[in-house]
Amino acid sequence: MTDFGPGPALCRAALALALARTDPEAALEAAQPEAPGPGRARDEWADAWLRYARAEVLRWEGDVSTARTLVASALRTHLAYGSVVGALCAAELLADAAALSGDPVLAARLHGAADASRSGTGTLDPYVEPVRRRCEAALAAGLTAERRAQAYAEGASAGLRGLMS
Repeated sequence: MTDFGPGPALCRAALALALARTDPEAALEAAQPEAPGPGRARDEWADAWLRYARAEVLRWEGDVSTARTLVASALRTHLAYGSVVGALCAAELLADAAALSGDPVLAARLHGAADASRSGTGTLDPYVEPVRRRCEAALAAGLTAERRAQAYAEGASAGLRGLMS
């Protein structure tokens, strides 16, 4: 093992993310938690991406409850490490899982917080766009436009850290 470059856990996370939407079974296999070997420190940031990848696959397979737990944990880690991209990806997937779990207000708040955190043009990354589009459709069916706008504003005001505390 070298003293530079990505470690094994981050390489597995990258593989799991790459496979999540094309080969879910292989993605779950790559994303299984692994205890660090002797002399190796646990890579919490990579573990957060592994939890995110598992949550992505489990959400698509219908295990929304487990996906929600995993992605909430990943979001907390990404926020703790200051990983903006990780936090935004996790927030979008958590919003989707919340909407599917019957909590459209939390989903809308998460969207508002994510939008407030997004820098630049405010456009969505192509990776999270399908998740957002699917969730927005669920929110439109579950909340009035006024309540949805109010929840977005509440989320934007609270921020991702505020919503996750």
